[in-house]
Amino acid sequence: MRCPTRLIRLIVGLIPCVVLLPLLLVPAPALAAPKSGDGRTTTPATPANMDLYMRMSAINFCLARSIGSLEFSKAVPIAGETVVVILQNEHGSVIQQVGDKPLALEELRRGAYDSVLIGALTFCPKEMPDDIRKKVEATIKNAQTPGSPAGPGAASTQGRGGAATTPTPAGTAPAGASPAVANPAQGAATPRR
Repeated sequence: MRCPTRLIRLIVGLIPCVVLLPLLLVPAPALAAPKSGDGRTTTPATPANMDLYMRMSAINFCLARSIGSLEFSKAVPIAGETVVVILQNEHGSVIQQVGDKPLALEELRRGAYDSVLIGALTFCPKEMPDDIRKKVEATIKNAQTPGSPAGPGAASTQGRGGAATTPTPAGTAPAGASPAVANPAQGAATPRR
């Protein structure tokens, strides 16, 4: 009757191994990978992804302003929210250039709105109110000036959303933004050019 006792001990001894073995076989990054809103595993947005999204949002902004005659204060958030939704759903709110932690909604919006303005400066500067265009240009110039506190690649020129900090429709300039940068929603009162 010793056999059943040994067999039971053997089985009981193997239970932790059987339970833990599948966990050991799962790669560590898969355990920590960001999830989209529907629970799918996502990958962080790469610099190439962010460049594409900036161009898409800028083109949406340009079309809304030129074809749709949409007010500036409405066109920026609409174009920016497109990027926010993509980042949330396809990348789990994680941007490779910023880090490996998901960004808060407000951080995503700030970066996306900044990207819209930077892209609009490239694709359709005439669709931006003059005062906003000048402030965005000045912010970019300051960010590119070597030796300035907002020199190339400096943390103060990049919000967690991955774009240079420029005006946001939220009504306040983001942390690290130039004090001269104002709210682009104020551009709504500026006549279209």
